[in-house]
Amino acid sequence: MDWCRRWEGMAEPLRLRRWRHFRILVAALAGLPLLAACSAQGTAVSESADPQPAVVDVGSLPAPATITPIWQKSFDGPVQISLAPDGSVATALGPDGLTALGPDGSVLWHRGAGGVAIALQDGLVVRGPAPTDNGGQIELFNSGGTSIWQQAGVGPIAAAASADGNRVAVADDGAGQVWLVDSNPADAPAAAESLQIAGPAALQFTSSDQLVMDDGTQVSVVSRGGAVQALCPGGCSGTSRTIAAASNASWLAVATRGGDNTLYMFTGQGTALWNRSLPSGGSNGLAVGPKDRQVLLYGLGAAGGLADVSPSSGAERWALNLQAGGAALPAVSAAFLPDGGVLVLAENASATYVVVLSASGTAEAALPLTGAAGVDLAGTRDAALAVTDNTAGTASVLWYSLKVPAGT
Repeated sequence: MDWCRRWEGMAEPLRLRRWRHFRILVAALAGLPLLAACSAQGTAVSESADPQPAVVDVGSLPAPATITPIWQKSFDGPVQISLAPDGSVATALGPDGLTALGPDGSVLWHRGAGGVAIALQDGLVVRGPAPTDNGGQIELFNSGGTSIWQQAGVGPIAAAASADGNRVAVADDGAGQVWLVDSNPADAPAAAESLQIAGPAALQFTSSDQLVMDDGTQVSVVSRGGAVQALCPGGCSGTSRTIAAASNASWLAVATRGGDNTLYMFTGQGTALWNRSLPSGGSNGLAVGPKDRQVLLYGLGAAGGLADVSPSSGAERWALNLQAGGAALPAVSAAFLPDGGVLVLAENASATYVVVLSASGTAEAALPLTGAAGVDLAGTRDAALAVTDNTAGTASVLWYSLKVPAGT
C-alpha cells in the first residue's frame, strides 16, 4: 500500500505539468496500472492528523456503580459460556451438557454435551464438535430448544445470525464448508445452501439476504442464492482478518493483521472507499457503533489498544491504550452500548478487567474480574456481560446488568 501513496503523490503533479519531454509522458502512462490498483483499494487516508493514544491505568479508575451482578448459577464442573449479541440467551456448556439461560437467569432448555456452543440473536444456539472431537454433529436450536437443522461436521465451527434471526451461517473449517440456513421456526426443518471455503471462516450478516464472509483467503459478499462477490482483490492480505458491517448494509469494513496491517472500507455493494494503515500487529477485532456512525478497532498494535474511526472519512476520533500496574492491558473484546459508550474486556497474564468508556473514549470505570475463566459481552440495554468463574471443580455463571439511560 505504500507504493500507492507514493505514486498518488507523484501522479497529481504530472497531471498538472506541461509535458515537454516524451519520456515524461511514457512514465505517466506506465503508472496507470498502479493508479487503477490504488483505486481498487480505495483512497489512502493519512494518519498524520490522528490523535496520540491516551494512556490510562485501570487501577486508578473507580468501580462502575452502574454494573451489578443480577443473578448467578452454579454448575458441577467447569463450563464454557457464550452470550448472544442481543442478550437474548447465554449458554453454559460443560460435562453435564448444554444449558440455555435467559436474561433473568431462568433455564430455558437443556441438551446433551457438545464440544462448542455459540449463542446467537433471537435465542438461537449452534452446537458443534470441538477441534479435538474428531468430528461430530452440528446442530441449530431455536429459542425453545427445538433442533431445526443438523449436519455431520468436523470442526472447529463458527456461526453468525442476521439481526432478525431469520438466517444463520455456520462454517465448518475442517469440512471446508459454510451452510446458509433459513432459521425461521415456521420453516423447520430448515433449508440450507452450502458453499465451499478454503480455510477458517469469519462471518458477518449485513441483512437477512447478505453475508460477508472471510474464507481464509478472500473476503466476499454472499447474497441469498449463493452468488459470491470478492472484495479487495490483491488487498486485505494478512495472517488473519476481521470484518464488520453496518446494520443497514451501507458499508463493510475489513481489518488485517500480520500482513499489510490495514483497515479497508467498502460500500455495501463492495466498492472500495478508503483504506488506512494500522500500527504494526494490526487489529484483533472490530465493533460497530449505534446508528452505524462508528467503527471501533480493538487489540490494536503492540499495546492492544483501541481507536474510534469514522466510517465515512476514515478519520480517527480518539485512541486509547489501557494498562494495569504499568503493564499493557490489551483489549480482547469490545461492545458498544446504546448511548455510544463502550464496554471493553481487557486482560493480560495477571489481570482481567471490564472497562467502561464514554462515547468520547474517556475511561470512566473499571470492574476487576477475579478468577474469571471466560467473559462474553453484549452491548444491550439490560444484559451487558456474562462471566464464568471456573474454580475448585465447579463453575459459577454471573450475569451483570449495565443501566443505560432511557431514550438512548
